[in-house]
Amino acid sequence: MKTNLFIFLFSLISVVGFSQETEKRAEKRAEKKKERTEKMESLRIAFLTEALDLSVEESQSFWPVYNDHAKKRKKILEGRTKMDKNVEITDNTQAAQMIDEELRIERALLDLKTDYVRDLKTVLPDTKIAKLMMASKRFKKELLDKMKGRKKGKGKRENRK
Repeated sequence: MKTNLFIFLFSLISVVGFSQETEKRAEKRAEKKKERTEKMESLRIAFLTEALDLSVEESQSFWPVYNDHAKKRKKILEGRTKMDKNVEITDNTQAAQMIDEELRIERALLDLKTDYVRDLKTVLPDTKIAKLMMASKRFKKELLDKMKGRKKGKGKRENRK
């Protein structure tokens, strides 16, 4: 009887200890993700500011419009993230619903981009809006290239060990 009680208590303590460690890891991952997001956003701001060569007046008008658009875009894309996690498609009805949802999200993004350009036209000339579009694509490409380079670099370091 005492042995069973001892085993039960030991198991309970182990489970509690592991769950606390898992929570700490999850908090650290969330914190690191937030730091990466903030760093990436500051890089984006610096990149776009340099590419657009905004005057003080343009900058004061541009960034609120840009930030508002970014918040709305993020909200729309949150729905896509949830859908991406549902990988297993079991029937045609479910597949049709997923297709419809993807098209809805794409329409919402296009409508948002149209409104964004309309709002930008009130604060920037068309030449700078075009530069913004090109610079945004260039930033994404450079960021992806940098990330790919890091992944390749990790593999090379692991092979050296």
